[in-house]
Amino acid sequence: MTSQDIKGIWSVDCMYEPGAQGDERVIFQENGFGWIEIMNWGSISIETFHWTIENARLNIKGELCLSNDEETEPSSLNLAGVEFFVAEELTPSGKTMTVINFSEAICMFNNKFGLIKKDVEADLFVKRKKLVEHEI
Repeated sequence: MTSQDIKGIWSVDCMYEPGAQGDERVIFQENGFGWIEIMNWGSISIETFHWTIENARLNIKGELCLSNDEETEPSSLNLAGVEFFVAEELTPSGKTMTVINFSEAICMFNNKFGLIKKDVEADLFVKRKKLVEHEI
């Protein structure tokens, strides 16, 4: 697997229908920056990280945890040598979609995410950060 396979916006909720009232997403930008979003009714938290792929395995080094409910703090996220594969799968929604499977949980016990969008806008993180900071 390569960095082209992993880049994109990946979601737990998109694999289900009608869906939940929250979602966990992991976003990988092509430049090696990424973040995890945990969204619920009135809260959103983001954990930023840098990622690399070495020998077809994912490494993630966390940076910051941002939340609309808590103070910003350093991330303790540190994953090394995580295996992953991307394939078309039949999801619980009854739809076939591109799914990424990780050999260990990336976020809140989740190791499987469906692809929402392959291309991530360069300014998406800035927009999401404003949402956390109640600026939009």
